[in-house]
Amino acid sequence: MATDVIAEPGARHLRLRAQPQRFHQQHGEAQVVAARALNLHSPSSYRFERGVDPDLQLRAMHRATELLLQIVGGEAGPVIDVSDQAQMPSVAAVPLRYARIERLLGVHVSRAKVIQILEGLNMQVEADGEDWTVLPPSYRFDINIEADLLEEIGRMIGYNNIPGTREAAHAAMESFSETRVDLNRVREVLVEQGFYEAVTYSFVAPELQALLDPQQAVLELSNPISTDMSIMRTRLLPGLVQALRHNINRQQSRIRLFETGLCFVPGKDGLRQNPHIAGMITGARDEEGIHSKANPVDFYDIKGVLESVLRLSDRENYRFVKTDNPILHPGQGADLYHDDELTGFLGALHPSVISGLQLSQPVFVFESELTPILAAKLPKFCEMSKYPSIRRDIALTVDQDVPVQNLIDSIYSLKSEILQEVFVFDVYTGKEVRKSRKSVALGLILQDFSRTLVDEDVDKLVDKVLKQLEKQHNAFLRET
Repeated sequence: MATDVIAEPGARHLRLRAQPQRFHQQHGEAQVVAARALNLHSPSSYRFERGVDPDLQLRAMHRATELLLQIVGGEAGPVIDVSDQAQMPSVAAVPLRYARIERLLGVHVSRAKVIQILEGLNMQVEADGEDWTVLPPSYRFDINIEADLLEEIGRMIGYNNIPGTREAAHAAMESFSETRVDLNRVREVLVEQGFYEAVTYSFVAPELQALLDPQQAVLELSNPISTDMSIMRTRLLPGLVQALRHNINRQQSRIRLFETGLCFVPGKDGLRQNPHIAGMITGARDEEGIHSKANPVDFYDIKGVLESVLRLSDRENYRFVKTDNPILHPGQGADLYHDDELTGFLGALHPSVISGLQLSQPVFVFESELTPILAAKLPKFCEMSKYPSIRRDIALTVDQDVPVQNLIDSIYSLKSEILQEVFVFDVYTGKEVRKSRKSVALGLILQDFSRTLVDEDVDKLVDKVLKQLEKQHNAFLRET
């Protein structure tokens, strides 16, 4: 208590002195700040966190004086109150509109009843036309806005006395944007391919995070649920891996899981919370049956799954590039780029990662930022050609370190009006090809919208393609 009792020898009066209120206000704030910074909470900090009435000391002094006079007698001296009003918290008046009471509570309350309730709670009520201005007592820290007063009125009336009513619903069609892919459609595409959606914790074990994202800084929790959940995930893979192990330990060898959710990546600009999508497959490609073979999944299975998702948005602007991601198997992984920006990766988990996870079978994964996937291109009408298309295949020899995607990009860079599609249908390395080279077979689909193409048109474009590839990638037409 902030009160000193001073008894002077021979004096007939007791003099009580209160400590300056500003001291106790600042002392309480300091306790709260220290308790939160050091994570050391005491009964005092617990009390100050919930607020202390600044007028409590004066009332306590009068009560202490009353008790002393009853016990020892005497007369009370003057009250000495030293306070800095500029530093003291002020109680703000709250406006209350009578029309809002019935509108929000759903029950009619008379004006006299409203005044009776508020004054019974030690509030000062002043009329303001048909409405009121209410000044709450200093110890009611929870009364700040009109809704707080309405809550008090409802509480005193009794929530059980407020009848239940149904709001009138005004049905309206939601707007649909053709440049936005619905997340539920992404989920449906994966479920149609045999995937199950997983929902995992955002908190992961430090060792699992270090194994699956070793190069990324992490955000540690100051009060984790347990030591196995003390790190905020920077990828979705740690949670999916735990679900995978849980299923494998229960004799489930063919597993397909995916998840969408936020990842938390600390950086120079603060904590970034980006939505991601991730998937994971292992085991046989098809379910066991008399018409299916137990062929294991491979890199092209997980690549096909991711491509089926990308086709919902803007597949043309995505590129798969060779990766050096340390968690992926060398030669069985790729980075995913969207408009020259790295957005994800896919491939087989590295054998050392498989060993660290205590798994005995290969696992193929993909993970990507979700925002660019949900941004689709606006569909455009394109008239179908009335004239037949022509396919021309070319087999090239090129250095083994040249990505096939680079060859395709070079052909499209010619911007020919009759070139409709370029695709790869075979890659070969063997004794018929030099050791440092590989054979790549490409298919060209040619078509015009105004006339039927002749051999001269096709040969002219093919010659241009071969010169472009020879110049940029040292690629030559393979001799049979």
